[in-house]
Formats: sequence, structure tokens, C-alpha cells
Amino acid sequence: MKYELDASVAIKLAIAEPDSHLAEPLLRAELHAPDLLYAEVANILWKKLAREELTDAIAAQALDVIGQLRVSITPSKVLLTDAAWLARTAGHPAYDMFYVALAQELSAPLITADRRLSEKVRQITPRPPWASLVTSLTEFQPGASAPSPA
Repeated sequence: MKYELDASVAIKLAIAEPDSHLAEPLLRAELHAPDLLYAEVANILWKKLAREELTDAIAAQALDVIGQLRVSITPSKVLLTDAAWLARTAGHPAYDMFYVALAQELSAPLITADRRLSEKVRQITPRPPWASLVTSLTEFQPGASAPSPA
């Protein structure tokens, strides 16, 4: 099965966090992400280090795990136009919409632990076809088919 993951889920595969266990089935799937994934993961780790939520050693291990994930990476440049228009349509920051643009391109579910993104997508009316691709990690059912956007 093909899935896209964002940084909020990738970090759960690298360090123990609430709901990390829900992301584990993704390790056996075909994974995709925009190249922005790595910058966002580095930023998450920087914040956690600054708040002293983890040690340098754990952050280094997390970077190793992220570096070893089997993820097909798409350059952000090819998603730029779609991400910008999706951001405008959704009224949501463009960096999150790069993930949505890739999910739309792949017709694959975007698995996210970003509650702000999930809630924003749920509130859009009328509901755009791509919205059905955004799947909260807590609602993720491994092996479930991706809804096809119209």
C-alpha cells in the first residue's frame, strides 16, 4: 500500500511519543514525502532539544532513523504551484499544503499527526475532493484503500 507521511508522523517513527505505535505499520508500506520532510524533522528536533525534551544522543539517533527510512522523495519545486493554490483555497500555511499537493498527485492518503491541519481540512466547505486524502494518524487504518479524489 502507498502512503505519504508528513514530519509529524516521521518524528513518531524516530522517537517515542504519544501515538508512536500507530505509525509503526507505515514502516512496511511504500512511503512518499516532499523533500521538505527533512527540514521539518530537523526543526522538530531542534525545538525538542531547546525545550530539553530529549538529549543530544536521542536526537542523533532520531536523525539516523529518519535518514534510514525508505521514503520516495519528491522535490518541493514540482509541488510549488499546487501547494500555493491549495494554501489559498484552504486558508492554511503553504508548507503543510506541499504534503497535500503530493497526496493529491499520488492519489495516496497523507498520514498526519498534525491536528491543526486535520481540523482545518475538515472545516473546509464545500469539501474539496483532495480533503478525503488527509488522514489523521489516530484514524489511520493500515491497508485501507485511499479514497479517489474527483
